[in-house]
Amino acid sequence: SNPEIAELTSSHLAYVIYTSGSTGLPKGVMIEHRNTVNFLTWAQRSFDAETLAKTLFSTSLNFDLAVYECFAPLTSGGSIDVVTNVLELQQGEHDITLINTVPSALKALLESGGLNDGIDTVNVAGEALKRSLVENLFEQTQV
Repeated sequence: SNPEIAELTSSHLAYVIYTSGSTGLPKGVMIEHRNTVNFLTWAQRSFDAETLAKTLFSTSLNFDLAVYECFAPLTSGGSIDVVTNVLELQQGEHDITLINTVPSALKALLESGGLNDGIDTVNVAGEALKRSLVENLFEQTQV
């Protein structure tokens, strides 16, 4: 027998993520369905389908950015290329248009020539971003 399930609403829990604990203990943050929908709606308005067409998925599922990397491209008709580490791009085997990464990994990719010509969008977060790194990115890529 199937138990009755209350009607789902946008305020129901979608998932829980945990903070890094940088201010003390890690804390669970409850994300409702409406938050996820709003986030993905923002992504679709901010990044066109062509940009999201081939997104690198390298973020741990423990972080909220994983929701963007996985679902923003898929809900826009794009695809994802799943890797265990963004530095796998150094091998040159991935045909992608968008990556999300931290500045230290971006620096390593630029030094190794790991960013292919198809990448036209690089989102950077999680660490301080130096002007010299941005200048190197613009000099060495089509971004």
